[in-house]
Order: sequence, then C-alpha cells, then structure tokens
Amino acid sequence: MKKILLLSAIGLATLTGCGSLDINEDPNNPSGEKVSVSLIMPAAQNYVAVVAGDAMYNTAGFFVQYYEQAPTTNQYNKYTWYQLTADDNVSDRWYSCIYAGALQDIEEIKNKTKNTYDLFAATALRAYALQIMVDATGETPYTEANRGSSIQKPKYDNGETVYAGILKELDDAEAALNSEDRAMDGKDLIAGGDINQWKGFANALRVRMYLRMIQAGIDVADYTAKLKNVVSKDEFFTGNFEYQPGFQDQKAKDNPWYESNKRTNAANHVGSYPIISYMSITNDPRIAYTFTKATTGDNEGKYAGRLPGTHLQTGYTYKDNGVYSCLNYYPTKAVEFFTQAELQFLLSEVYLKYFNDEAKAKAAYEAGVKADFETREIDGADEFLAQSRTSWDAQSGNDAKLKLVYMQKWVALLYMDHMEAWSEQRRTNVPSWGLTGKEFEADNTKYVAGDLIYPYRDDLGSKAVPLRVFYSTSSKNLNENVPEQPALTTPVFWDK
Repeated sequence: MKKILLLSAIGLATLTGCGSLDINEDPNNPSGEKVSVSLIMPAAQNYVAVVAGDAMYNTAGFFVQYYEQAPTTNQYNKYTWYQLTADDNVSDRWYSCIYAGALQDIEEIKNKTKNTYDLFAATALRAYALQIMVDATGETPYTEANRGSSIQKPKYDNGETVYAGILKELDDAEAALNSEDRAMDGKDLIAGGDINQWKGFANALRVRMYLRMIQAGIDVADYTAKLKNVVSKDEFFTGNFEYQPGFQDQKAKDNPWYESNKRTNAANHVGSYPIISYMSITNDPRIAYTFTKATTGDNEGKYAGRLPGTHLQTGYTYKDNGVYSCLNYYPTKAVEFFTQAELQFLLSEVYLKYFNDEAKAKAAYEAGVKADFETREIDGADEFLAQSRTSWDAQSGNDAKLKLVYMQKWVALLYMDHMEAWSEQRRTNVPSWGLTGKEFEADNTKYVAGDLIYPYRDDLGSKAVPLRVFYSTSSKNLNENVPEQPALTTPVFWDK
C-alpha cells in the first residue's frame, strides 16, 4: 500500500517522458528546495526506470532480435531496417531522463544529506545510469556533467574514463559508509532501504564493468585481480534488483514499456525468428511467458518468429499479426536493473575463465537458469537443464560451456533487461551473426538455430549492424562540445 501511495506522490506519469526537463538547472540551488530526500530518491529511481525499462529497452530489443516490427503497423520500421540517422532523436529521451532527471536528482541528494547510506545508494544508481549511457552511445558527459550554470555545455568523456570514474566513486562511497546512520532517509522503491542489497548491487556492477574493462585490454592485471577479489567475497544482492513502485493496471501507473507499447500504441511487436528458433529447439517452456502461438497461416498453433528486416518487403506483407507469435504484455511487471539470472551467468563465466573452477561455474550456470524460471514463475527448470542442448555436462570443452552460458543469458534477459542483452551480445559475440535474410530465404537449411540474422533489408549495408546509437540530437543542437558523431557501426570502447 505504501508503494502505491508513493507511486502517486512522485507522479508516475513521468515514466512516459522527460522532454520538459532542464539539464542546466543548478543542483546547488534547485527549484525544489523544499523537496526532501525521502521523495528525491524515488524520483531519481523513477527516471532511470524510464530509460532501462522503456526507452533503451525497446530499442535494444530490436537490435538483439527479440522481436520485429509487426506486419500491420509501422512504428518501429527504422529499428528493424537499421534506418537510423543522426536526427532521429532516438537517444534524446534517454539523455534527458538520465542527465536532467536522475543525475540532477542525485546531485540534490548529495547536497541535502550527510546520510552515508543515502549517498551510497545514490552513487550506485548514478554508476548504473552512466554505465548504460556509455554502453549505448560510447561517449557521454561525465567530468563536466550536471554542474549547473557553471558549465552549461559539458564535454563528452570517452567510455573508459566514465567507467574508471564511476568505479572509483563506488569505492569511495562504500569506504565512507558509517554504520551509525543505520537507515536510509530516502524512500527506496528498489531495495526497501536495505543497504546490503545496494552493496550487493554495487558489487554486481563491478563484476559487469570489470569484465568489460578487461575485454578492452585496459589495466588487465589490475582489473582481473579486482574481479577475482569481488567474486571471492561473494557479497551480492539476493533475488532481482528491480524497480517496483507498485505498478497498477491503470494508465500512467503501469510498467513504462507496457504504457508505451500496449496501452498507448497499437501492437507493434512480434517475435523475431532467432530467439523463437532457439527456444523452440531447446524445448524451453519459458517461451510461453513472452510469446503467444500464431493464430493463422501456415504456422497456426505454433511459435513462429518473423525473419528480421522483412517488414513491407515483397513476399512478406501480411494483413494479420497472427501469422507470427505476438507478445504477452504485463502491466504490473517490475523494471529490472540487474537480474539474479544475469549475475549468476556472469559468475559462471568468471569461475570458468579466471578461477578454472568448473564445479562452481556449473553451479552458477544452473543457478542462473533456475533463477530465471523462478522469476517467470515457470516450472520445469531441472528437466530443462537435463536436456543435451542445455546440460552443462553435455558440452565438450570450455568454449562450448561458455557459449551455453552466453546463449542462456540471452534467453534469460528476454523481456527482462534488453539493454544488457544487447551489451552482452556485443561483448561476447554470442549469439553470433550468421546468415543474411536473403541467404536464409535462399536456403534456410544452412541456418543454425539461435544465430542472429542480418536483416533482409539493412540500410547500414550488407552484414552491418548497429554497435551504438547516435548522441542526443537536442544535446548536439545546444552544445558545441559534442564530438563528431561516430558511425553506428563504430564499437564502444569495450567492444573488441
């Protein structure tokens, strides 16, 4: 009940847009001087949820081929064809919500409280917000960001600088924790004020970022030692680290992606062929959580995914979305910031690659699968893990075991955390890119279930895919310090 009341108090309508926010408001002289930390904290969490649970979530879901544009609508053609331009405003909402929303609120928290628990939670939230901005755009304001009127046109820092900076911020904020504070003053809609959950979240962020710094070849020995140290301590969050303010099945009070893509817009999504082919061949009962069966056409009564990039193409025009698997929608679903399943899959990778401990790697892999089954309230995890395609012991060699971990992470992040799914696919190259859409059309027997498919229509060029998104258009229009825009095919710093 308290969450529902607070949901109304913070104005959950902000979940549908951040466009009116002023990124240059002075954090030392904020407009909401009488607003207490107890309300600023959930507002900051809310802004991050807009990005992680709707704006980035939707875009990344197309890029990692969880879904395609539905046949009868045209809202997201540019994502399925990679028909993106620097003026598309794709990241404007992300940028505004993060910088003028969440990070501005966090600056207010820092100026209004000395409670080290609040400061640590705010720092962890800030680290997460900046991490996903780097992973999306490659470079982003950091050292000069949110300085109010003193720096109205911040420079963009490279991703490596941002990662290193926020990792240090986490370390400093944790070192400053004072047990005499005992409790957070801010209302916490993620962890209920449990500082150990926030510390566990920070440790999970460290694992995620350490792996990417190592991938980038940056201070490899140092980050490997830090990675092994944090994993050895085994102090992580329990359950899922998620934003749940008490979503209701009501307009402007529901899950943000549901609000944008079910309640407000026509059904724009159908299942993509790669994810449905892989979940089908592995007899995965979780497929029913996300997808419905086709209701008409040759695949009636079956799970059927759409070939990427075929929307409006000759031979692929349909007047009924039911020729493919449509999506189930959940108005009260939480926004995931870090799932237990993803954490366990990351730990499995670390145990195998950096500890050479196959027993712990296997246990973490199976824990990841079981955690995802539990989140979706699906039975049959043990039976699923006993199959040859998904059994740890059935895989020959570490490379095969790692690929299994990565593939199951891809599945587990479906309908949970699409931004991390896209980031992890870029980092691990699993699922791998296989055939083009036209090669698939010519001979689909060459297709390996689960491989990503270069879109049938690909406006980036043959076998080219987005490895980042464009900088915010509004930022570019107002800030001459925005760097020259790299091509969408230019990887972010850790994508080696």
